[in-house]
Amino acid sequence: MIIVWFVLGIVVGAFALFLLMGVIHLRQSVRAIEQAQLNVKEEEIPNLTEECIRVFREKLKKELSLNDYPNAARILDSALEQENLQATKDAFATHELYWRFVLPMGAFLGELVRANTSATWKPSPIGVGLALETQAMGFLHPFDKILKQVQTGDPGDLRFYVALCIKGTEGGPLTVE
Repeated sequence: MIIVWFVLGIVVGAFALFLLMGVIHLRQSVRAIEQAQLNVKEEEIPNLTEECIRVFREKLKKELSLNDYPNAARILDSALEQENLQATKDAFATHELYWRFVLPMGAFLGELVRANTSATWKPSPIGVGLALETQAMGFLHPFDKILKQVQTGDPGDLRFYVALCIKGTEGGPLTVE
């Protein structure tokens, strides 16, 4: 009987250690991408945007376009849903930065809003890297939005965010397609 309890203790301990290592890895990944997004320069945005379009086309078999914001928002939102998130992470991951998807997807999201409004890229006034400055809505943080969508967002939130950013900035009626 003591051997059974001993083996059970080892199994439970190993499982707890495995969970702890997973939490530590997740926190390190989030910290690494938060630091990386602080270092994105405005001149990198076009290349990151093109990378996002290319990876979605070649690896995720989805076609993104800056000219079709309702469809692009739907595709981005779907890519960050729980059942698709692993494939999205894997498509963009590098050895150095597993959560790298935040950079190209954040750049694309920002360019999607910028292409459909009069927003411009500026350093964030709250010190979180680049942001989009809009006339009607102040500063938008697309890299942070991608990260927060993964951590706490619900399906459809990103579509609503894009519609709000574009229609809210234009002053038009808000509809989520």
